[in-house]
Amino acid sequence: MSRFLAQATPAERLRFQRTGRLPSPWFDEVLTCGVSAAFVGAAVFAAVAALIALLVIQVRPSDLERLKGVGPGPV
Repeated sequence: MSRFLAQATPAERLRFQRTGRLPSPWFDEVLTCGVSAAFVGAAVFAAVAALIALLVIQVRPSDLERLKGVGPGPV
């Protein structure tokens, strides 16, 4: 943002003040950076969720037998 304001022509600055939107090359760069950061955040959340699921969900052999209807009934 500060780079844009330092390099912008007076007309570009005026348009930015009126619309609140950066010109296309700058806007595209900011949008790309934001989407990339969101993707990295989503990937981290997915990895943490998978790790929690692996550590918390514990299936015992008796659970599998009960699901198949082979083992003893509920206690």
